[in-house]
Amino acid sequence: MDREQEFNCVMPFWIDTDAYTPRDQEMFCAGYEFCQMYERMKLPAAYSTTIHRENESRFRMMAGRMKRQVKIEPCETEHDPDGTWSYFDMEEVE
Repeated sequence: MDREQEFNCVMPFWIDTDAYTPRDQEMFCAGYEFCQMYERMKLPAAYSTTIHRENESRFRMMAGRMKRQVKIEPCETEHDPDGTWSYFDMEEVE
């Protein structure tokens, strides 16, 4: 599967308006990312990506419940000065 087509929105999200606080927008994105990762963890293949740091503990707990081995590390400061992203690596299920 082409990485650019890997995750696509079913419909546009209308969260980039004044009606939502920046925290509301972040939590919406974290929730959407969580749903995407849940679908990915059901597959036996290895997987690597960047994730929102907000989801690190959620993904660790999900991986434990789904008996998946994952490694999560913060992105380097020079690549992520705001501390928003982490590297996520999941091992293949044998």
